[in-house]
Amino acid sequence: MMDETNIYHIILFSKRRVLGLLFKNCNFNCIGCINKLSPWSPSLPKNIQEKLKSKPLKTLSLEQLKQILSQFSDLKVALLSGQEPTLDPNLPKIVEILNHYGLGTILETNAYCLNEDKIKNLEVAGLEEVRVSIKAYNDELHKYYTGKSNKEVLKNFRLLWGSELIPRATTVLIPGLVDKDEVENIARFISSVDEGIMFTVIGYVAVPPAPWRSASIDEVIEAVNISRRHLRNVWWVHHGIQVDEEVLCIYPELI
Repeated sequence: MMDETNIYHIILFSKRRVLGLLFKNCNFNCIGCINKLSPWSPSLPKNIQEKLKSKPLKTLSLEQLKQILSQFSDLKVALLSGQEPTLDPNLPKIVEILNHYGLGTILETNAYCLNEDKIKNLEVAGLEEVRVSIKAYNDELHKYYTGKSNKEVLKNFRLLWGSELIPRATTVLIPGLVDKDEVENIARFISSVDEGIMFTVIGYVAVPPAPWRSASIDEVIEAVNISRRHLRNVWWVHHGIQVDEEVLCIYPELI
């Protein structure tokens, strides 16, 4: 259907009034993808995650998205993530709808198919920021982990810098695979575009049967300090640091 989207899950960070939209389907097959644990947001309380286990991944139409948004009057930002939002043909329309309801828009993507035409379409739609997840700088490592080369990812990241969109970058520190040296390689690449670009290092969460353990806070902080040799604006995220904020499941409805 022309009206159908790939959005299957919506959450709300109640304090910050940030809406998280999760999209199904991905063009990567990451060995340690957290979606292999569960397609539902890990930010939700455990009891809500349990209730969602029996729910099918049913996607929304554009009209259904509008109906959900019309229930709120104080939302600030929409974070478009999931699996891979850029595979949704209706992504520019989704951005337009979110803007119509007064939300700023941030796209999280692997950037593999974020070519010049898609960037332009998203600019016109009103997208503000793009956060590119760079899995690895070493191409062989990237192919091993995702099944795809990173050449398009790196090329498209450079294209973003020349656009009207605000580019950011993230990576996941995976002990024994994407270690501090590889994170530094990614930071060095980003600095070759601009050393002021924001870069966030995320601590890996173990995803059995993938062989890697979870990253410790100390390992993440070490990688961050190394990255700061090349970049001015480096942050970090770790699952061990709990955010003091209620997270609500907006879709699917829990009855």
